[in-house]
Amino acid sequence: MNREINILFQVPLTRQQLANLTGLRVETVIRTIKKMHENHQLRIENRKIFY
Repeated sequence: MNREINILFQVPLTRQQLANLTGLRVETVIRTIKKMHENHQLRIENRKIFY
C-alpha cells in the first residue's frame, strides 16, 4: 500500500526575515517563493507560506 501523506507546516517568518537570514533582497525572496509555489514545492495561502 503506497500512500502519500501531505503534512504542511507554516513558515513562521516574513519575507523580510527570510531575506535577512539568507542575505538576499526581499524581491529575490518573493520571486523565488513564487517560483517554488508554481513548481508545487510549497504552498501560499492567504499570504502565508506553507512547506
